[in-house]
Amino acid sequence: MSEDEDDSVAEEYPVYLSHDLEDGLFIFQYPLRPTGSSYDSSKVIKFSIKPENQEVTMEVSLDTQSNNYDLSHGEQIAINVDGSSQKNSQEKFFDSQVMDKLTFQSTKSLTDISTVAVACVKDKKVVLSPVAGVISMQPSFPFLDITDKKAKEEAKERGDDTSGGEEEEEKQITVKFARQESERMKKARERSFNYLSKKSAEEPWYNTSYHASTSEESMAERAKLMLTSESMEDQTAALNMKPSDYMDSLFPAAHEQTWVAAEVKPTKPNSSKPSTERPGQSGS
Repeated sequence: MSEDEDDSVAEEYPVYLSHDLEDGLFIFQYPLRPTGSSYDSSKVIKFSIKPENQEVTMEVSLDTQSNNYDLSHGEQIAINVDGSSQKNSQEKFFDSQVMDKLTFQSTKSLTDISTVAVACVKDKKVVLSPVAGVISMQPSFPFLDITDKKAKEEAKERGDDTSGGEEEEEKQITVKFARQESERMKKARERSFNYLSKKSAEEPWYNTSYHASTSEESMAERAKLMLTSESMEDQTAALNMKPSDYMDSLFPAAHEQTWVAAEVKPTKPNSSKPSTERPGQSGS
């Protein structure tokens, strides 16, 4: 086919834009996960979210019986975090005596999502649903902070120096008065790390129920992405009308009025003679 020839249209699908799920629809990305592997079959132990700041934490169960799992290493990590099985039985990070779960922490991969949408195709219909955010999920290791904290506490009990060889120095404090900030400075401050960290710390975590992709609840939510096309078919019916019919529906043509003469019935003659007397006179 030469460049001058036009490409033929193979198929035409109607496209609908739905805003029904815009406030609660998110795209989750796993950049460190292989393309052919997903967490659909994994068991999610805990799922928490901060809706306003769009932050998510997820705990996924690990298969400790797998041939790829290093049991001795997993036991050592659990001992470093939770200690022996006889101590702190109610404050254990891992439920078993091995590292039995993996934690994921979210980050925002996109700040401008005005051009991002989820597309569903069914019965030769396409429904586009804008999303509330795009979230990137990456592995997190909060148990390392617990191990580091315990090591410092044990060193402090033994009287060891935990400052790392750094001596505290006296610092001069400078008092600054807040000045009136412009709109540009306000937006820059709101994008700063300190402001976002403070805003995130003020919002509490909400524990939610996680449903697998094959569950009835998930299938019912996915079905909502296509229900909108059925309700929009009636609204778009006017687009399939002829231009003349469409204009007539907007501006109905004025019909000529037909006047019908009212039927007049003849009155009966009055048998009594009309009086010729004037008021105030009487006949003789």
